[in-house]
Amino acid sequence: MSLDLTQDIFMGALQSIHQYNDKKASFRTWLYKIASNRLVDYYRSKSYRYAQLAQPMEDDQFEDEYDMTLSLEYKEDYARAAAYINKLDARSQQVVRLKLFGEYTLQEIAEIEVLPLSTVKTRYYSALRWIRSKMEANHLE
Repeated sequence: MSLDLTQDIFMGALQSIHQYNDKKASFRTWLYKIASNRLVDYYRSKSYRYAQLAQPMEDDQFEDEYDMTLSLEYKEDYARAAAYINKLDARSQQVVRLKLFGEYTLQEIAEIEVLPLSTVKTRYYSALRWIRSKMEANHLE
């Protein structure tokens, strides 16, 4: 799946290369924006949600029952967090994905998104608080 997604991203970049304006952003930033938008679309897609539900448990290797329990809890928490990230507005999703999955600093995200650092911080920390509250509420149920 990752190879298909990578191919889609580069095909999209090639198809829209005529829209690139080096006065607005660096090529790296422009390409990253295309890739991140494509990833957001993928994570919102039905095929992604189905793939998460349809993943067979036989693919997971567990050494003992204790490890299996921790691994299952971690996968459930990760899936829940990813689902909450998908429910954020697109701008907040972008910031959270860049920080958590892209491992960019908040300053780098501000430059990529062409936003003030304070706006990026506000979006990031607000999104984290919202996700944390949803995760805690889910654990109480």
